[in-house]
Amino acid sequence: MNFRSAQLKKFSILSLALAAMVPAQASATRFSIVGVDTISTPNVDPSSLKVNGVDATLGTSGASAFGGGALLGFAMAPAFEFETGALYITRKYDMTIAAAGVSQTSTQSQHAVEIPALLRYHVAHYFSVGAGGYAAIGTGNVKTTGPSGTVTSSTYASAGLKNRDYGVLFSAALHIPVSTGASFLVDGRYSMGLTDVNADSKSLPVEEKYNDIQVLAGLQFHLGSK
Repeated sequence: MNFRSAQLKKFSILSLALAAMVPAQASATRFSIVGVDTISTPNVDPSSLKVNGVDATLGTSGASAFGGGALLGFAMAPAFEFETGALYITRKYDMTIAAAGVSQTSTQSQHAVEIPALLRYHVAHYFSVGAGGYAAIGTGNVKTTGPSGTVTSSTYASAGLKNRDYGVLFSAALHIPVSTGASFLVDGRYSMGLTDVNADSKSLPVEEKYNDIQVLAGLQFHLGSK
């Protein structure tokens, strides 16, 4: 593990641990109900490898998939708040293997419950930025659409994937007032996975980590003054 990866893992773990540091008597100041659009593009390394002794290249491309969830914000200091919640997301992406002049593309779709943990700073009344970490737990089965269009459903283990991952998370959000106690929230997020989710490195000797771009949109209710 290189120095950068080690530091990012420590940052992610510390960010997720913030949840335990929120005082028990702290009251939520913001409650949000959101829809989530996720574009997931796993990073594979190396992208060039040998498959059954033949030189091959492996590539991924993300696709838009929808979900939803809820967020809670807890005031910690003027302009700062701790934010967590639960998001039901869908990760959908294409994986293409090209070898001996032939390429085959399969599409994978999977669901997960994502728990974000962010320290958010309100730069202005309508704009905020946040940084922290996330933990995700896969639910249900992995749906794979093969090159011929055949659809199969299998467990994470059968699909050669781990069903849990974590990473770092960054956010930039707009809070547009619609009434005295509510705002329209638009939140752009980028998450960089730190977990190698490839559980079948013998068949496919690569490291696979999720990279997700998310757009959250919904209503945010102000439960108290900041």
